[in-house]
Amino acid sequence: MLFAVLACGTTNTGNDDNNGIIPPTPPPGKTFRAGASARSILPPANMNVKGGRTVVESPSDSIYAKSLLLDDGNTKLLFVVLDLTSLDHYVTKVAKESINRRTGIPTKNIMISCTHTHSSIYAVRYAGYQTVPIDECVWENWELNDYQAFVVNQITKSAAAALSNLEPAQIGWGKAEVPQWVFNRRYRMKNATQTTPWGEKEYVHCNPPTLHPDIIEPVGPVDPEVTFISVKSIKGHPLALFASYPPHYPADIPEPYVSSDYYGVFAKEIQTFLKAEKQEIPFVGAITIGTCGDLNAINRMASRPSGNLREQMGFDVARGVYNAYTKLEHKSWVQLDVAQSVIKLAARKVTDPAQLEYAQFLLDRRSQGLPYLNHRLEIGYAQQVFRMRKCWPDVLDITLQAFRIGDLAAVAIPFEVFVETGLSIKQKSPFEGTYINSLSNGAFGYLPTEQQHELGGYETWIALSNRVEKSAATKIEAEVLNLLGELNK
Repeated sequence: MLFAVLACGTTNTGNDDNNGIIPPTPPPGKTFRAGASARSILPPANMNVKGGRTVVESPSDSIYAKSLLLDDGNTKLLFVVLDLTSLDHYVTKVAKESINRRTGIPTKNIMISCTHTHSSIYAVRYAGYQTVPIDECVWENWELNDYQAFVVNQITKSAAAALSNLEPAQIGWGKAEVPQWVFNRRYRMKNATQTTPWGEKEYVHCNPPTLHPDIIEPVGPVDPEVTFISVKSIKGHPLALFASYPPHYPADIPEPYVSSDYYGVFAKEIQTFLKAEKQEIPFVGAITIGTCGDLNAINRMASRPSGNLREQMGFDVARGVYNAYTKLEHKSWVQLDVAQSVIKLAARKVTDPAQLEYAQFLLDRRSQGLPYLNHRLEIGYAQQVFRMRKCWPDVLDITLQAFRIGDLAAVAIPFEVFVETGLSIKQKSPFEGTYINSLSNGAFGYLPTEQQHELGGYETWIALSNRVEKSAATKIEAEVLNLLGELNK
């Protein structure tokens, strides 16, 4: 295992009252504080949930809204991590406004990210790939359904509790490489084995069957780096550890169970490693998804691993983080700051009459009770073609956000960002460490680079997979770097 750790004031190897080491002294007149909290977002029995699955709690874990609040005396930054598949940009807006009313934290200082576990719920207007009727056109300002309102309430309670739990603290950050769970999931094939919803054949196949004889090679790189923020009390007790790791989850839990997947396992394991199970104020561990757009946890060029993959992955990532944590230095104070902007991107709507006619043909087949013709998700794509034409604006306002935590930067992008974009941002960033959270502050689909658009593949398919102009990744990267430059002044 390889580890890269960034030093930030005093070393500690666990929950051990600083091992007798005198904690660092903050600069005169400055106090750093932190607080964390978690609230269940498992819907109560009989609640109307429009989000992808019938809900029964997993026998082994549940789903949560986890909050980490940082305060340098001038600026408060709030991280919220949700065990949801995705959260609509409008529901995110409502949640931030609710938190602001309850706590006074400015909405631009709140970063809300989803883990993207597919064993959870879509808290969105239209639930993922479900085949649902095209209803009235409401882009924003709709009445939240019961579950969305419940999630907003629980997020607000979690944030308010984190505020109540604020105490003088030490902070550090580090990173480790955990390469055994990161693989590019887009493969170049010898033959055109991938069929699109429109009946076209493609040579780039997302998640082909393992050991498929046509696999040549992945068409993109990987990023094995997990980055984490750690906060401890002045006495050395772990308060929270929030991490970000690029790849998708390893396993879907069979319905009707709801699960946080490996993200929940990581939280449990890192708490155990830090000996933080029994504390007056509970320790909060969380990990969310990074530049996941073309990354997965399964190597399609080898036999699928046996055993409980979410348990294995959660343990391995927690172990890597803990090994880096033991070398970590915490500081008594760091500067916090935030930068945010809104860019405009064209919605990628179908305008070709032939493609519109074909989408209607697929819907007509469905109404006749016929099975799918090209792809099992083709009806969802066909419906989305007409929903976007009817309901979506031609130009979308996309919120981009960056937090500064000393010499670390955290970036929020409301897409499933491709790893090339993430690596480029990290390489060009003026900060010593930078990480990107995908599906943060909204969910607008995949964000392929222009080169990956040329190759094709599932993540590039118009309407449902990819919903914005093909140059979006280039524009977003440029604006994120502007934000990072602003924070570094």
